[in-house]
Amino acid sequence: MSAATEKSNGKSEADTSAAAGAATTVATPAPNSFDDWGFRTVHFDDFELTLRQVTDVGVGGSIWDAALVLAKYLARRSEFPDSYFAQSVPISIATTHTATAAAATATVTPTSGDTKQSSGSGGATATPTPAPAETTKRPLRVIEIGAGIGICGMVCALRGAAVSITDLPSHVPLIQHNVNLNTYVPPLTTTTTTDSAKASSAAPATATAVAPPAPIKSSISIKYPIVTPVACEPFSWGDAGSGLTYGPPYDLIIGSDLTYDPRFFAPLIHALLTLSDQNTVILYGYERRQPRELEFFQMLKQHFTFIKVRRPCLFECVRVT
Repeated sequence: MSAATEKSNGKSEADTSAAAGAATTVATPAPNSFDDWGFRTVHFDDFELTLRQVTDVGVGGSIWDAALVLAKYLARRSEFPDSYFAQSVPISIATTHTATAAAATATVTPTSGDTKQSSGSGGATATPTPAPAETTKRPLRVIEIGAGIGICGMVCALRGAAVSITDLPSHVPLIQHNVNLNTYVPPLTTTTTTDSAKASSAAPATATAVAPPAPIKSSISIKYPIVTPVACEPFSWGDAGSGLTYGPPYDLIIGSDLTYDPRFFAPLIHALLTLSDQNTVILYGYERRQPRELEFFQMLKQHFTFIKVRRPCLFECVRVT
């Protein structure tokens, strides 16, 4: 594909740095400067994403093959059911049951020939049965690193996850632009009371109703809206990540085609360690371009275990150190 060819041939120093999360001299474009660029619509089973590709921001301004593979994989409900993106998590119940437990708990003192327990002041009181664990649903916390346009992060947002889509500051406006193109905003419609109501009321109220969702741009057909907040924010691979919206650590880290330049293997490993813990899953897709890419996976083995889950070259990783 042309995007992949662009990435592997004739990259400028600025483009390479941009994709790897290092310093770059690529100017941050003004939001309105994207309007002259064309759209590309990517179709999935039950929704589509319409994305603007802008090569002015460097190699991150177009969709690469591995990003499409990973996005299609994340969109498959047979692989990732809806429950995956809205997981059950335990609620701390210590404060809820402290008072009850304190009132009911006493040391059990067995009496001779009697195994019964009494609740009176002169007898023993049994330790109450612990309250059942309580759970609640919360969105899966996802971060896409080196996102470029951000298609994989947007798929996770469509599925209901709480997503941070990240890249260098020069790429964030394009990511935000594309998120806006695929997000439905319900416009407010005002309605007033009838004439008869006005006559019977000294101060008639104005009611506000929410109309059905409509796309930001009516010329773009979006079948499945992004309904959860998406944080489009800068993250370079040497940062601490403390200013990111939903983490770290994240439940899921996603990335694609981030290992085409060996100079940035170590910063990428550092970024994965910064954003993860032992409960984090990492999904990474790449298109093999040079033998040295295998060096990255040797470095990855020092901290993560990984398996190949799909071809071409899609890996799932879990941290072990």
